[in-house]
Amino acid sequence: MPADAFFTSLVADRGHKAIAVVLSGADGDGSLGLKAIKEAGGVTFAQCEDTAKFDSMPNTADGFSLIRQVRALKAEAGGQIPAAAITAYATEQERQRAIDAGFQMHLAKPIDLTQLVLMIANLTG
Repeated sequence: MPADAFFTSLVADRGHKAIAVVLSGADGDGSLGLKAIKEAGGVTFAQCEDTAKFDSMPNTADGFSLIRQVRALKAEAGGQIPAAAITAYATEQERQRAIDAGFQMHLAKPIDLTQLVLMIANLTG
C-alpha cells in the first residue's frame, strides 16, 4: 500500500527521527509503516475510527494545524523536517493551501507508487 511504502522509506531515511501521522477512519493502509517507525524509536500518531466522522475525512484532526505547529519549532527541534500533504482534494486552491501551511509538496489521492517514490526522492534529496 502507498502509505506503508512511504512510511517504510521515511524510517529508512530518518530512523528514530521519523514522525508519522495517519488521519483516517477504518482503512488499515499505513499500519505496517507505522509499526516500522515505532520499532525504530520514531513517533507515530493515528486517529481511531471512532473519532472520524467519515473514513476519508476525520473531524478531530487537522494536518494543516499540525504542520504549522511543527514549522513553529526551531530547526534543531525538527521544525524543518520534510513534509508532504497527501489529500483527496486536488484543486489548485487546496494545493496552495497545503504549501502555505508549511508542506513542501502536495499530492492528491489516489496516488500511484511512482508518484510516491518521486515525492520521497524530492523531499529527501
